[in-house]
Amino acid sequence: MSSRATERFLILAGAMLVLAGCHSEETKPAPRGTPITAQAPTVREVANVERSVGVITSPELPMVKAEATGRVIELLVDAGSKVTVDQPLARLDDEVQQLALKSARASLRRAEVQRDNAQTSLARLVDLRSSGAVSQGALDDARAAADAAVAQVNEARAAVEQAQWALRMTTIKAPIAGIVQQRRVAVGDLVRSGDPVIELAAASALRAVLPFPETFLGRIQVGQQVRLVLPDQPDTTVDGQINELRPIVGRDNRAIEAIVAFPNPGNWKPGGSVVGEVILDARPEALTIPIEALVLRPAGELVYVLDGSTVKATSITVGVRTGSYVEVLSGLDAGQRVAVKGAGFLTDGALVQVREE
Repeated sequence: MSSRATERFLILAGAMLVLAGCHSEETKPAPRGTPITAQAPTVREVANVERSVGVITSPELPMVKAEATGRVIELLVDAGSKVTVDQPLARLDDEVQQLALKSARASLRRAEVQRDNAQTSLARLVDLRSSGAVSQGALDDARAAADAAVAQVNEARAAVEQAQWALRMTTIKAPIAGIVQQRRVAVGDLVRSGDPVIELAAASALRAVLPFPETFLGRIQVGQQVRLVLPDQPDTTVDGQINELRPIVGRDNRAIEAIVAFPNPGNWKPGGSVVGEVILDARPEALTIPIEALVLRPAGELVYVLDGSTVKATSITVGVRTGSYVEVLSGLDAGQRVAVKGAGFLTDGALVQVREE
């Protein structure tokens, strides 16, 4: 090949390489950012809450005792039964009381007959005295006998009322509306006056007893707000406040019990478990971010703050945490936007592409 032909070949090859290079630069794809969503901090009320699992009790726990002597022939309630005022709880054998009532009524009838006779005699002597047929002394004796007969009738009536009361006491009734906590007797037991029969708990007013370890001494105080919820009924809550603090001094600890009085919302029973959330303090205008925006790195907890089309790793101090958001105590301003979804895939200075929710 001649030198001129070689020169033309090299010029043509160089031009082709230049064209190929230009085509490569034109088709090179632009860098793409990591897709994320972004959000500014939300201002909301945040409360520092401590939870405790306690028990429901009743401030009124009357022990229903027998007021008559007899053998239990019928029990009308069981543990857990709801009762109303004067509802029968148990019945005793009333044969002795029935006999006593019959005897008292017979004595009353006898006293009434004696009274009528004495009053008739007195009336007759009064007529005779007007004609001078009897002495004044005889008339006075007749009047005294009539008064004594009236007194005997009154005494007999009181005995009848007492026998009727004793008969009524063979039916043991509830003194308050509430829930049966425990039965102390069984059918066939012989009970005497004063023996415990049924233990009740008032259902209208209840108390929650919430235990806390000694590390909470000074943090739990009377008057703090409490939210109560049953473990098996999370949709029903009751708001109250701590009414009393009771120390529990044991051999190995000094725990405390917080007492919360509250009205029964309807179906809460003494003896059941209850979860109490004590609000230790509340901040009405706290900055919060979604829990997804918080990222844990070797340097600590941080968020990625938007800076144009990139993000900047920013360390923050957090406070209250919930399942959906976290409180920001420092390190972030209200006007800044942070990466939310996709934040875990970012690094400091990473290019991002913000997408709408």
